[in-house]
Amino acid sequence: MSIAQKIDFYKGKIESFRSDVEKYRKQTNQFGTIRVLYFLASIILAVYFINERDGASTAIVLLPFPLIFGWLVNKHKSKKRSLELCRNRINFLKEEIDRLNLKLDALPDGEQFNEHLHEYIADMDVFGRHSLFSLLNRSVLSFGQNALANWFKKPASKSEIIQRQEAVAEIKDDFDWRLEWWAESRIKEGKEDEYELKAVFKYFSHTETESVKPAFRILPYIAITQLLVLIILAITGIIAGSFVGLGFLINILVLAPVQKNIMRLQSETKPIAEHLEQHKNLFKMAEEKQVSSALLQEFQQYFQNPKASTKIKRLSKIFNWLHARNGMMYWIINPFVLIDYWVLNSLMKWKNNYGKSIENWFDAIGKWEAIMSMAEFSFAHEQYKNAEILDAKCDLIAKDLGHPLLKHDERVCNDFEMTGPGAVTLITGANMSGKSTFERSLGVNMILAQMGAVCCAESIALSPLQLFTSMRTQDNLEENTSSFYAELKRLKQLVDMTKRPQERPIFYLLDEILKGTNSEDRNIGAESLIRQLMKTNSMGLISTHDLSLAKLENELNNFQNYSFNSDVSGEEILFDYKLHNGPCHTFNAVPLMRKMGIDIIE
Repeated sequence: MSIAQKIDFYKGKIESFRSDVEKYRKQTNQFGTIRVLYFLASIILAVYFINERDGASTAIVLLPFPLIFGWLVNKHKSKKRSLELCRNRINFLKEEIDRLNLKLDALPDGEQFNEHLHEYIADMDVFGRHSLFSLLNRSVLSFGQNALANWFKKPASKSEIIQRQEAVAEIKDDFDWRLEWWAESRIKEGKEDEYELKAVFKYFSHTETESVKPAFRILPYIAITQLLVLIILAITGIIAGSFVGLGFLINILVLAPVQKNIMRLQSETKPIAEHLEQHKNLFKMAEEKQVSSALLQEFQQYFQNPKASTKIKRLSKIFNWLHARNGMMYWIINPFVLIDYWVLNSLMKWKNNYGKSIENWFDAIGKWEAIMSMAEFSFAHEQYKNAEILDAKCDLIAKDLGHPLLKHDERVCNDFEMTGPGAVTLITGANMSGKSTFERSLGVNMILAQMGAVCCAESIALSPLQLFTSMRTQDNLEENTSSFYAELKRLKQLVDMTKRPQERPIFYLLDEILKGTNSEDRNIGAESLIRQLMKTNSMGLISTHDLSLAKLENELNNFQNYSFNSDVSGEEILFDYKLHNGPCHTFNAVPLMRKMGIDIIE
């Protein structure tokens, strides 16, 4: 499909869900109203029959009340949940349309993952406003976002890339299943706190010191038994009714020793308790999905033996009771059956049996979601292609390569080929002609290729490479660093990298090299750096306005010149944004200055 056809596809899905939203909204309101009316009617009738001393009628009203009211509550919750899922589907589809139109400002930008000293993150717009992260990420869960961010930051091995490509290809076309996943994952969007969840996982991982005293295990049974005996004896007239109150008081005293512990657990587990229901359903979907790719099967292994969804469902029920302590009904029932003890015993048993597995489950589900995000990106951009990972030591071949963060109808694509190590490509060109954009297009697609995502190119083949960029060096008042010195520090970082043993060759992108000094110093410094880099296990592109460096092609074997040009037609400056062989022969600084109203000396 073209971009326009894909947008129409999403819009058609949205329209089909709008009628469902209206249907579930009406049903939610209906069951909510019926539930309230039934509750009020039951109270009124019960009070009336009690006043009339009509025991039979009172029993008819009250005995079925828990079942009927519980059924109404569950139906209301079910319809409300269905309504929320429909709304989530629509919101997700709207986000997909925004991504296709590159309206990314309202989407998660991953700024929390930014690393300004990273080899390429800051220069390649990986995180932050209008970023690759906003374009690819669909996850609202912290573990899904973390996994994707880590894949952006570290290039995968050839085998890992191929496994991810296979996993993406397997689920790419199962759009309806993925849509249900994204709708489910957004049930409690925005409430998950990564750091609190990690604290919870740390709590669950320490099982050896947590245990429940044997007496605590049998106390609930003793409490229920003694209270039932007292009630039966009181009903039969053997003892006075006041003894039932005494038994009730005894149970309250028995609850006292565990209050501090139960309140601590309630506080510590609150973050994850709010998400377990949603996570349980996601685990179940992942467990039941029929997959054949090695990577997805590997993830599924984490969810088996024990089955994650079943155990998380059990934990969710325990937490539901634990966090129901704030409700009035809990405090009424607790002294009768010692719910606190049941909850404490169940939680400690769950923790000791499965506590060390929970973080592995969530780590695996996060990676599963990262694959899902890349599958969604591939589905949305069917014209994009997987990279071929070469066995050659240091090669890069791209055809019709463009930048995915530029609108498709404005994007100009280029072919490029380079073989190293030691190769240097010098890019010269007029202002605003496309030098920096081309370098970023190369860098961005290398990142996508080496994380296993599809690339904005008709084809791309590359060896495993370590990307390094120096394109946006800035001054830093706090560190008393000028922009020129900041660039020198960045270049030193590159030189130091080339001197260390590397798993893969370095591919560098240097923009407007040494722009903060005079022409003579810049030429000497740039040529010296080029000659030094050509002796290392690296290759890359260097953009500059200095044509004097182009002469190196006559002296150095592995040096090539490319350029971007512009044409001046009257007051108009025209750009084709196409990569040309050889150094640049057209310049536009004077025409641009004249266009800005600056009087040029003739």
